[in-house]
Amino acid sequence: MPQLLKHEPKIRILLFLSIVILVIFIAQSVFVLAGKDTGKLKVAFLDIGQGDAIFIKTPSGHTALIDAGSGLAVVKQISAEFPSVKNLDLALGTHTDKDHIGGFAKLADYYNIYNLNDLASFTYKNTQTANAFNSLLPINGKRIKLKRGDILDFKDGVYLVVYFPEPGVSFKDGNESSFVAKL
Repeated sequence: MPQLLKHEPKIRILLFLSIVILVIFIAQSVFVLAGKDTGKLKVAFLDIGQGDAIFIKTPSGHTALIDAGSGLAVVKQISAEFPSVKNLDLALGTHTDKDHIGGFAKLADYYNIYNLNDLASFTYKNTQTANAFNSLLPINGKRIKLKRGDILDFKDGVYLVVYFPEPGVSFKDGNESSFVAKL
């Protein structure tokens, strides 16, 4: 027994250093894995104040954002949860209320937007927010007009099936004429 007591400080130091190295290894592994694409579909529902946004990242890295709120909250949340994302392959506004599309103008300052839906084709209010959204041009310079029956293929087994807008159908209330799709 006296031998153990003699080496106890050394054992404690070795145990402490082993624990520190283990914690560093685990923390580094978590950090590396968080930045890696896991090859799985990721869908994040972002609380952006008055409304919500839905961020989608497909197994091959394609990205889509449905709604953007009215300020910078969506930019902050995407940056925090998906720091490697710099491009949005698809940006969809569900209708022209500010709490749904107001943040897209700010979003364009931080991300390259490649495809943007055309809200004017099925719901439009002549407001400053709607005008700002409609003045945004995606990188490819054109908007996509989505309608019932359209299927967006992300080329990795992920599809977005559009249920509304239906051609020729319109509503006076923006919420009633919202874009509807199934992932």
